[in-house]
Amino acid sequence: MSLFIAISTAAAQTPSPAEVEPPPAGYGDAAQSDPQSPLLASIDTPLPSRDAADRQAQFRRFVEQALSSFRAGNYPATAESYINAYRVQPEPLLLFNAAQALRKGEAFAEALTLYQRFITAAPKSPMVPEAQANAASVRASLDVRRIQSQLGAAEQEAGRRRSEAERLARENAEKTQQNQELLLRVREVRPLYKRPWFWVVLGGSVVAVAGLAVGLGVALSPKVADGTLGNVSVGFAGN
Repeated sequence: MSLFIAISTAAAQTPSPAEVEPPPAGYGDAAQSDPQSPLLASIDTPLPSRDAADRQAQFRRFVEQALSSFRAGNYPATAESYINAYRVQPEPLLLFNAAQALRKGEAFAEALTLYQRFITAAPKSPMVPEAQANAASVRASLDVRRIQSQLGAAEQEAGRRRSEAERLARENAEKTQQNQELLLRVREVRPLYKRPWFWVVLGGSVVAVAGLAVGLGVALSPKVADGTLGNVSVGFAGN
């Protein structure tokens, strides 16, 4: 409800250019805390206008667009219209309204930036307590989101490590199976000395070698010449 009250007040009491006070020193510093936000990048850049009447018409048009977008639940468009209205007329209450829309759209970092800017720009506004409470709520939401992000990253890393461990386990199991199969094949192959044909071949070889040795021994032994008998005369000695 604060959003509609603030909008109605800003729309009904649109200040003329002469009544607008310049922002205090450091007023735009909070926007720099979220430099990656395209929505807040140009918040301190005034929109051009031809004259005061054109400026007032622009202001009303942006506020009406914000109201329409808010009713439709289009919170990003609501915040953008409020920020454009602020660029036409830097009314701090518009920062509060834009922050409300961003908070409802869960753009918490941008919402926190605008709540802080509003509190700095209008410290005596009756909306400050609500802005402070909402800023605290937004900080808590940011903390929750950060923790969830960290948990998600931790879960992803755990899942990656689990998958790697499972892959290694499968590879080890496959290698173990292959080694077991190889061992079984080796055991199935009997040594030569346990095979019948080995002894047949070996026995034949031994006989052949023995025969060959005997033959060589006979062939190589020295030969003895045959004996010759001399003629023996048989006679008697003279009488």
